[in-house]
Amino acid sequence: MSQDKDNTSKLIKLKGFKIQHKIGSGSFSTVYKAWTENKDHVEVAIKCIDKTKVSGKRFDNIVNEIKVLKLLHHEHIVSMIDFLWDERYVYIVLEYCDGGDLSSLIKSSETKLSEFQVQRFVRQLVLALKYLREHNVCHLDLKPQNILIKNNRLKLGDFGFARFLLPSDNSASLQGSPLYMAPEILAGAEYNASADLWSLGVLTYEALFGAAPYAGCTMSQLRAQALNPQPVNIPSNTITPHCHHFLSHLLQKDPAQRLTHDLLFSHPFPDLAHTPSRESYETAVCVVSCAVEQDSKGQHREALSSYCEALNYFVPLAYEEPDTSKRKELEEKIVEYKKRVEELRHSLISEQNVQEQHVTSSHVERSTSSHRVRLNSRLAKQSGTFTSYSRCCTSQN
Repeated sequence: MSQDKDNTSKLIKLKGFKIQHKIGSGSFSTVYKAWTENKDHVEVAIKCIDKTKVSGKRFDNIVNEIKVLKLLHHEHIVSMIDFLWDERYVYIVLEYCDGGDLSSLIKSSETKLSEFQVQRFVRQLVLALKYLREHNVCHLDLKPQNILIKNNRLKLGDFGFARFLLPSDNSASLQGSPLYMAPEILAGAEYNASADLWSLGVLTYEALFGAAPYAGCTMSQLRAQALNPQPVNIPSNTITPHCHHFLSHLLQKDPAQRLTHDLLFSHPFPDLAHTPSRESYETAVCVVSCAVEQDSKGQHREALSSYCEALNYFVPLAYEEPDTSKRKELEEKIVEYKKRVEELRHSLISEQNVQEQHVTSSHVERSTSSHRVRLNSRLAKQSGTFTSYSRCCTSQN
């Protein structure tokens, strides 16, 4: 305790900041919560790195982290506010995230995170990875402990192992945390930016099922698994086909068979096309207006498709809406449109039975299910339409 106080006393002298308390520590760094001493009094996290404990490659990693963070500015990446140094310490001043990390959330959840919640988290991570890809940055240490939470949103942090890699570049140095490390890295082979996609698959698997695929394995066992052509076993009875496809194509041991970045960004599980934004809200309003018009004209099949597409926008919008009254309004719309979807679906089945006696209702069910599959993956798997809202928000507050 006294040693922590001594360390805090030294940091209090850091110009422009007032240290509050220690958040955590590693082998050569300590992270403190602090306030800026200007009029804004902004909460920050200060990563204090003892230069006497680092040398060579580790010091290069610190310099590299600063270099990368100076470039990156994205809502799902922890921002670097400043960096300072003195004779003994390097200080990296970072955005403060008060919700802990994804690892703590996974472990503290009374029940497993729902697929809906995991899908939301994955979407945010994929948005961050898309931004990194656009800047030719490979993180190389994706794991739940490096994914922080702020205001119920994920923030990718700890860029100590990050590298600038062009799409055609390869590297061979050992990087990252073994449990989340791509097989090609564990095997000592060359690797590229697709190594991050394996790590994304591992942490998605852990978020869904509570443990990583090879949790508990030693380093030698992990290396053996990397060389073993046997695919990762993915339980399929509790997740949707989209989710299973996403995991199985990320967790390909052969990087040439792994999901590419372009296919990742267009995959229906992260569903970037329906990412909440002002533009997506305007699109949702436009689509639902079209649905109402089609409905009024008796164009029921077209209306069903339009209502479902509108819900694909409205559901994530409601989940992300911070304003209580606006969220309630969106939720009421969702309930209304979902009810109409079910009415139209049953109506279409009845109409088909009357018009074509030789066509069974199961055929009509199949013909309309494609319009409902993404809606069902978001809503039907939940015990209530918005049960996952309160559970996820409560666990992160």
